[in-house]
Amino acid sequence: MGSSISGSDDLVVILNSRFFPILCGLTILTSLGFYSIMRRFYVDTNIWLDYFENRSDKYRPLGEWALAFLNGILDVGSVILISDVVLAELRRYADQEKISSCFAPFQKSLLFVSRSNTQSIEARSLSKSRLVPFADALHAIISRDENAILISRDKHFMKLLDVVCVMKPEDLI
Repeated sequence: MGSSISGSDDLVVILNSRFFPILCGLTILTSLGFYSIMRRFYVDTNIWLDYFENRSDKYRPLGEWALAFLNGILDVGSVILISDVVLAELRRYADQEKISSCFAPFQKSLLFVSRSNTQSIEARSLSKSRLVPFADALHAIISRDENAILISRDKHFMKLLDVVCVMKPEDLI
């Protein structure tokens, strides 16, 4: 096995002959398991739905990847951020009891955050200038302001990479 290197409180770097290039401004060195590059992850609604519904597409086990990512967060003691925006979006697909039961295994890692008026105003402007949905602009801004990596599959975020670091669960498992 490799040796550990600690660079900062927000970085967990494990060395084991496998090197990933710079992602989101951070060097990732990883072992065979899951290792976080930051301790804070803002998980978008589509990833929660992958997990809740154990979704897959023709070739990819999206629900399995979401679960592996979420379990990895528990294993390394990272934080999962959930905003009032994510909760509102989830309520369109599931009742509160279902949402609560799906969040329960990750309760010790969850941190709820609420948007501010300033964030909403900035998101409205960003949404119009970049031609992305308001909610996606808001997710990006909340994630940025919370110093978190945004975990999502949504292609709209490709237009917001200068605002926030965006990764998929499988990028981190």
